[in-house]
Amino acid sequence: MQNTIRFYYMFDEINISKINGQNYIKYQNKVYVFTEIINQETIIEAYNITKDYDEYEKIVLNKDRSLFTPYNNKLYVLIAKKDFNHHFPKLRILPNQGQYLLDRSNWSILWQEKIDYYEYQFKHIKGKYKSIDESFNYFIGLTENAISYLNYNIDQNIIKEKAICRRRMIKREYYNPLNIVVDNRMRDVGEYIKMSFWEEEYNIDEIKLLLNQIPDSNQNYILIYARLLYPSYYFDTYEQVVNNKEEEKSLIKIINRIDEYENFLNEIYIIMQNNSPSLIKIDWLKKI
Repeated sequence: MQNTIRFYYMFDEINISKINGQNYIKYQNKVYVFTEIINQETIIEAYNITKDYDEYEKIVLNKDRSLFTPYNNKLYVLIAKKDFNHHFPKLRILPNQGQYLLDRSNWSILWQEKIDYYEYQFKHIKGKYKSIDESFNYFIGLTENAISYLNYNIDQNIIKEKAICRRRMIKREYYNPLNIVVDNRMRDVGEYIKMSFWEEEYNIDEIKLLLNQIPDSNQNYILIYARLLYPSYYFDTYEQVVNNKEEEKSLIKIINRIDEYENFLNEIYIIMQNNSPSLIKIDWLKKI
């Protein structure tokens, strides 16, 4: 790898270390990550979407003026890292110029496809993980609730506005171009609130301030609440467990907080309802 980096990027004295499976490179007091990519077209789109915004980390062009560098018969990109911050990430609205390869705004279809896949997979792993056996149907039901809540209550026109959003709300990856999708801006709001709960860092006053700043609150609140209902944290950890990348105890930690999360959902709903009294409530969550 050292020879590849030196040849393609003309770096001389470099230090390479592997952290959490990522290849970190230090050169002249700057930090880079050399990471494998799968889809060239989506990387090109992510590069073009983010390159003019200073807050985003940059993909470094190699000596051939290419984003992509061959290494071990695979393609890699080199990303110049920045210090991450803990604040809610900047939202950048995109021009309405047709289809984006990174568009993930059709939540209902994407979520339905996911649960169809998970239900098929579950048939083949049933009995292997006790925690999954006991929790799977609950989280499938929560996803179905998120889909129904969205489909029955949202005005489809509001979803047409597109923004640069995070694929996953990970603080150190807020401005990594490989972590972006094109979506409605409420995706980031919902996922930020969800992340703050599951990372046990949430401050209800901070969340209240964030929600009070949401324009056209009723429809946007529906989008945010649907994202909160969708149990991405469970399914992300579920995939790590069944692929032997995490231990089952990681999933048990999420399952043990189900009641706490339901109370959190109620707390968020009260804040939203104060600003938008006509906001539709999920019947089975009525604990207030």
